[in-house]
Amino acid sequence: MSRRDHECSRRVPLIADGYRESTESRADLLRDVKRRRMQAPSLVAGDGALAFWSAVADVFPETRHQRDWVHKTMNVLDCLPAAEEPGAKKAIFEITNAENKGSTCAPPTPSSRPSRR
Repeated sequence: MSRRDHECSRRVPLIADGYRESTESRADLLRDVKRRRMQAPSLVAGDGALAFWSAVADVFPETRHQRDWVHKTMNVLDCLPAAEEPGAKKAIFEITNAENKGSTCAPPTPSSRPSRR
């Protein structure tokens, strides 16, 4: 885990022993930095590690969560047949890089989807 200082100019690594994917281990680390006067972050970004998100909600309930698009995209593409991955990847790229919700691509209509055989 790392955090940026108040000027967003350097990263401060946070390292601790613990069990992988353990909410309590992650919460212990967060409680430790909170005791050392780290203020609640306004936003935390990360992958789908459920233990981490549970720990953040427990220790810093006011912190907003944001999942990273790399892992989210990989999870979506893993669920699709290989033939549909390029189109889905392009659509996800357009969504993640859209200026606002209104400028994203429209969902495909049933007639525009490739037929499955």
